[in-house]
Formats: sequence, structure tokens, C-alpha cells
Amino acid sequence: MCRINQAIQLLMEQQNIKTEADDLGQESVLFMKEELDEETLPKKAKEKLPTIVMSHTFFYLDNQGVDYIVYFLAEGTTNQPVLCGILKEGELVYSKWLNA
Repeated sequence: MCRINQAIQLLMEQQNIKTEADDLGQESVLFMKEELDEETLPKKAKEKLPTIVMSHTFFYLDNQGVDYIVYFLAEGTTNQPVLCGILKEGELVYSKWLNA
């Protein structure tokens, strides 16, 4: 399944938001795990993440001006999914390890 479709599905399942691909902004960036903001991750996540991480990020702004970010972190060289999460107004409201 395409990651944008996964982001749409996560927003629906976890935040009850119905949206379409055209409503989302997106970017993918390669990071060293030390560069990731711990406030956007589950506790002790950096300990479990690979050294190089690909972040696939999707941005959504609802009609009330509330912003949501859906992210998928993957191993940087294989792009194997590791973790996904949802931020609402910058606060982590959902996360799930994908390689467990």
C-alpha cells in the first residue's frame, strides 16, 4: 500500500478524519536518528531506531485550523518501515512500531 494511502487510513482510524490525497502535503527526508526530535517520538524510540532513518511525512490542516502530521520512519538504506505516528498540534497522539 502506498504511504499516502496509509496516512489517509491512519487519520481516519485514529483521528476520525476523512481526507483525500490532494488534501495532504508531503515530504521525505533522510536523517541520522540523533537529528530526530524526541518530543515527536514514543519514549526511548531513539534507542530502537536504526542509525540512518528515512522520514516520510504527511501534513494536513483541518477546517478549524488544527494541524496534523502523519509520519512513517523507515530504515534509511532499505526503506523497511519501522515506526509510524500522528502529531496533533505538535503533540504525539498515536504511534505504532511496524517491525515488531
